[in-house]
Amino acid sequence: MGAVRLFLALVVVFDHGRDAILIPHHLNVNVAWALGLNAGYAVMFFYVISGFLIGYAINNKYGFSPDGAFAFYEGRFVRIFSLFWPLAVLLLLVSPEARQTLWQARSFDKFTGLCLFGVDWNMAFRDYPALHMGATLQDMTQSWTLGAELSFYALAPFLLRSKWAIAVVLLGSVTIRAIAFHRLGFNVIWTHLFFPATVLFFMLGAGANEVARRPLALRKRFLIFGLIACVGFLMFPEYAYWDTPRFWGAVLLFAVSLPALFDSTKDSRVLNILGDLSYPVYLVHLFVLAFLKKPELSDKILSLAGPYGVIGALLIVSLVTAVAAHYAIEVPMTRLMRAGIYRSEKLLRQRAAS
Repeated sequence: MGAVRLFLALVVVFDHGRDAILIPHHLNVNVAWALGLNAGYAVMFFYVISGFLIGYAINNKYGFSPDGAFAFYEGRFVRIFSLFWPLAVLLLLVSPEARQTLWQARSFDKFTGLCLFGVDWNMAFRDYPALHMGATLQDMTQSWTLGAELSFYALAPFLLRSKWAIAVVLLGSVTIRAIAFHRLGFNVIWTHLFFPATVLFFMLGAGANEVARRPLALRKRFLIFGLIACVGFLMFPEYAYWDTPRFWGAVLLFAVSLPALFDSTKDSRVLNILGDLSYPVYLVHLFVLAFLKKPELSDKILSLAGPYGVIGALLIVSLVTAVAAHYAIEVPMTRLMRAGIYRSEKLLRQRAAS
């Protein structure tokens, strides 16, 4: 599964590179390399994986007790902010424009930009019907998806304890999304940012995990081939559009394939490392893109290597930067944050006992 997660992150990089560098130059590359996905689709597929992995973790590691829920929240907090906060600090140190923008931002924009809670709602509705780009830090606009992730994490210990709760939330979200799509078609606010219309993707992953807990259900290895069928649904005979039957067929096939894919790959050290790089790639790629899209650099690469050279450079530099960020920042910060949490909990227990 790690390779799939990294591929989805690279699809986001690929699509953002096309939009920011190639299309303004009236150039493009063959989008078949993305296997029928675009940045928006990749985010929704990430949500499906997140729902599956969180469901698996809560059922098999944390449990549903108050202590288990608290441990789950600690783990998710460290996972998200061990890299996000250091990168945010680094951005503010090296970019006077980012510092100035944050300094002049409204208080709630500062909060969502730095703490992420509610960032997707702020972006969607602060300047409705326009997007409020001030909800995020400059060059970290992709962080709006982390607001959706945090909303799901907050609900997960309560929702995922019951298959009926999963089903009810799934059905409610499908209904909200269907109404929004019927009235507006694909709409970046109501069918992409609006959490009640996208939580269904998390629930599909969680539901796949719930079904897979039953003996022999969804764990047959042949179900991994659902990934190939998923690509076929997205690409042939032409690219599937948002919320079409083929789009939903691909999403469902993807969700169904996850339990068998997870069982087959969860013990692979190499694939787990690749999966660990998906989050750093997702966070750092806009920094790399901001650097590469400077006209003096992008024009030179285009003249020497063409559009494929630009996209290749963006993917490679993003991946290399992500490796550096993971091992030089995320791993030590994770250890430091966990040690700090452990010491704080130990101190609180000692005070409670005295």
